[in-house]
Amino acid sequence: MAFNPFRGFRKHQKVLFAGVTILCMVTFVLCGSMGRGDFFETIAQMFTGRHRSEVVATLYGKDISAKEIQELRSQRRMADAYMTEVTRLDREQLFNEVMAASRKWEQPQQQVIQQLFIARFMASRSPSSNDHRQYFQALMQLESLHFQFAAAKKTAEADQIQDLSRSLQRELTQMVQFRNQLYFRGTTSLEDTLDFMIWRREADRRGIQLNRQDIGELVRQEIDNRPISEQKKIEQALAQHFRTFNAESFRTALADEFRVRIAKSALMGDDQTNLPYMTTWATPYEFWQFYKENRTENTVAVLPIPARNKDFLAQVGQPSEKDLKDLFEKYKDQEYQAGSPEPGFKVPPRIEVEWVSAKADSEHYRKEAQRTAALVQAGFQVMAGGGQTMSGSVAADATAAAVPLNFDFSLVDKYERERYNLRNASWNEEYSKFFNPRLHETSIGRVDNAVAALGQVLGGNATQGPVLSGWLVFAGSACAHEYRDRAVIGLTAALAPTNPNPLFAAALTYYGSPRPQFIPLSEVKDQFAEKLQEDLAKKLVQIDLGELQNKLRQESRETPDTLLMSQAVNRRELIAATMGQVLGGAGTGAPLALTTATTLGPPAITNYVQARAREAVVSALAGSNPSPILASGLAPLQKIRKTIDEAVKRYGLEHGSTRKPEDRDSIAEDPGLKAFKEAYLHDPQNRDPQAKNFAGQLFQNPVAYSPQSWPLGRGETDQGPSFLYWKTNDKPAYVPPFAEVQDKVKDWWQLDKARELAKKEAEELKAKAQGQPDAERWLKDGTKHSEPMFLLDEVAGFVKGRTPFAAGPSNSYQRYVIPREKIEYPPEGLENELVKMNEVGQVIVQSDRPKATYYVFALTKRSPPSEYALYSEYKGGPDSLLGAMDQVSGYQAEYRKGIIDQLRQEAHLNINEANREQVDEKNRSDDS
Repeated sequence: MAFNPFRGFRKHQKVLFAGVTILCMVTFVLCGSMGRGDFFETIAQMFTGRHRSEVVATLYGKDISAKEIQELRSQRRMADAYMTEVTRLDREQLFNEVMAASRKWEQPQQQVIQQLFIARFMASRSPSSNDHRQYFQALMQLESLHFQFAAAKKTAEADQIQDLSRSLQRELTQMVQFRNQLYFRGTTSLEDTLDFMIWRREADRRGIQLNRQDIGELVRQEIDNRPISEQKKIEQALAQHFRTFNAESFRTALADEFRVRIAKSALMGDDQTNLPYMTTWATPYEFWQFYKENRTENTVAVLPIPARNKDFLAQVGQPSEKDLKDLFEKYKDQEYQAGSPEPGFKVPPRIEVEWVSAKADSEHYRKEAQRTAALVQAGFQVMAGGGQTMSGSVAADATAAAVPLNFDFSLVDKYERERYNLRNASWNEEYSKFFNPRLHETSIGRVDNAVAALGQVLGGNATQGPVLSGWLVFAGSACAHEYRDRAVIGLTAALAPTNPNPLFAAALTYYGSPRPQFIPLSEVKDQFAEKLQEDLAKKLVQIDLGELQNKLRQESRETPDTLLMSQAVNRRELIAATMGQVLGGAGTGAPLALTTATTLGPPAITNYVQARAREAVVSALAGSNPSPILASGLAPLQKIRKTIDEAVKRYGLEHGSTRKPEDRDSIAEDPGLKAFKEAYLHDPQNRDPQAKNFAGQLFQNPVAYSPQSWPLGRGETDQGPSFLYWKTNDKPAYVPPFAEVQDKVKDWWQLDKARELAKKEAEELKAKAQGQPDAERWLKDGTKHSEPMFLLDEVAGFVKGRTPFAAGPSNSYQRYVIPREKIEYPPEGLENELVKMNEVGQVIVQSDRPKATYYVFALTKRSPPSEYALYSEYKGGPDSLLGAMDQVSGYQAEYRKGIIDQLRQEAHLNINEANREQVDEKNRSDDS
């Protein structure tokens, strides 16, 4: 019989099927329940202890699993939570102690702490950089308070303030850190976690080990060696939040963080720097090279050649009508942008603006302040029986005895709050720059002081020096005389026992004996009364303008429809009928709610419907005379206008408005806004000397007759006017017909052609002056079509403010910016080109942004810095040019990047991108 393979299968089929079943079960177990992967991966895990699918990176030839990453992340979060809570509790306790202690301090010192409290609260609730900046400024005031206490030898207060200042500076540092930034820097991202492993290995290699005592000391250093409060409560909270928390893991987490910080500091320097500046590790030679490049000052002569010169325009001739229409069609849908080289013929949005203004020193408010002051004084006389002032304090017995019964107690309150500024001059009191007594009249009223100050003013006027220099010379001379006289009197007092004349000792006793600490109130009563009246006038201005602002805002919400409904209800016949129904219902016992509504409702509805019907008919028949409809729509405006006119008359307000609808480019020049614009330009807080933002301020309010106030607030010594302004008309942009803008189109066509002529003339002058040592003479002589030459001086990569009032610290640096009063729209990058000019006689040609003027620039002088200036800057601290160098060159960041790149290379770091996603997803879920 032939061989049949199925015969054996049929004979043993039960055994075979049983074996296949068992094999499938074993395979299923190996691939599924044992290893979350295939069989070979399970075998690999049995020998290596980890899955290949969980390996996210390799370091130093060792696989790093996802589990290790998660464990380290949890460890770092534990250390972060602990240190954050420790420093927070310490900071709050310290702040509360200072707040409690400040109740015994003088009023100005209390105000520093109160302002700090407000700034800190706002910064903690907002991510705004402005709130953080205000917090930083409050901290600077705290530093000044520390110096004041130190100068007054109040050691306990000075130390307390210093501790609080350091603690709050660390808090501000944490506030401005990147999101998810840990206390010890870095995040829990995969890259940062692997870097932490590398630094931990580096700490091991350098033998950096910490015991329990070391860790405790390092933690206390973070809170300036004060005891750790509520240690057990913090650990209990950590145990509830972190499942892996135990004493050993907790100490390991803290130890690793501090060990890594120490290793980083050893290689890269301390990165726990104070705000807002950063340190740098530039060598003196590197800084010298940067300093020479960025502090070498150029003097550049500039000759402007305008393209709209009448000769250029005459040379280009007249355009054809086709040329003009083609140009119009190309740019008719485009609005012109200031400073753009391209035209725009679409008429932009236009508005009309109205304003009122009040000034505290006006005749109206002086009289009102006098009248109100009398009423306030009467009120204080009533309070006098309780012995209280406005601030709730009790007047001193000696003061009360010296002042008549009708004394204005508000003066006592002001004296008590401001007497720290009224220290008496005393020859035997220590003269300190922090708590100095007044200068004696013998030091101030001297002829030589006045002559020196006058000479400085006249000299400064010739050299364009700041006006403040004259006052500083006067004050410096007075202080010098005060120092000298104190030295003479002190020496004389020391030698007094050697003089046999008894009158000499008596004179020294009189002149050298201490005077009262503060000037008595009787001597400053008149000045305080005048100041109180000025303050009251300012408050009255704000009250009156605030009342007008609220009224206009409320009335601007009324629409013709709401006004019509009011007129439909407020009619004599309806009011009379309703009153009769109420009185009659009272006698019959009819329900008031039902009878009144029945009498008032239907007639009012009928009146409203009839009024709407009349409007519809008038609208249909209006034709070319829509005045009835306009009158209906303007009915609310009549009420607004009446409110404005009454306020102007009642409060003696100055009042003005634009002459016609104006766009953003023209509104600042409207004669009706002249007074408003002048006040804007002369405001002490103005940072817009060219009034570029003035138009934007007027356009920002989208609602008509909704007043905005300017400025937002007035200082105590500022007597400037306060304004309310509002929009009265709003015209949208539209595309005009060609005839309306034909002249403007022609002007742009001629300008475009004349640009080449102006540029050609500038290039010709450049060719003549290039390389000449007297290039300035060529520009000074000018060309046939040029305007007068001017100079740009102190052109450098970084410049300082020229006066103490410049924005930012007095020794901080900023990038050089061409003054806008000299070149209104400089092209981008022009400042860099001027800084790079390095040879006297070098000449370049550039146009402004709209290409309306071409400028010839010639380098006439180059002034490199001295080595002494370098020395001063190099030791000047973090707010010197060192900070600017780091910002520009990125030296610090580049240095640190080089270190970590080298360590990563030595660790043979390799990230498994295939498994990154699951680790990143876990990290995102943990951080959320």
